[in-house]
Amino acid sequence: MTNPTERAFATSRLAHKNISGSSITISRGLKSSGVVVATVGEAISITYDDDGGTTYTKSREYFIDTLDYRFIGDATESVPERMDVLTEIVNGEVLTFQVTSATAEEAYVYRGVQRTVLKVNTKEM
Repeated sequence: MTNPTERAFATSRLAHKNISGSSITISRGLKSSGVVVATVGEAISITYDDDGGTTYTKSREYFIDTLDYRFIGDATESVPERMDVLTEIVNGEVLTFQVTSATAEEAYVYRGVQRTVLKVNTKEM
């Protein structure tokens, strides 16, 4: 029997994915995935230049099941790498994000006790 906390995490993740999940595709070079459902977190960062200019950067965190992060033709799942491209369609608009690291973090981290979910850091292209 599994840990009750892990069961609760898995149940809430599944419910959240069904209610507010976004369909995305993942690309790496010429490889691409099928449509994958992920949950999305969003952040906007603001940086100021020495000249007084302002730069707005839109970033997203995608929460993807580890078994879903695979490319067509690959027998096993993969892990996110910098420069992978995640494409999402929101209200008819195509949004493209590139996998990158957020500050000093890796491009991804595992979530959940059993390491079943990837939190993938991206920035808008």
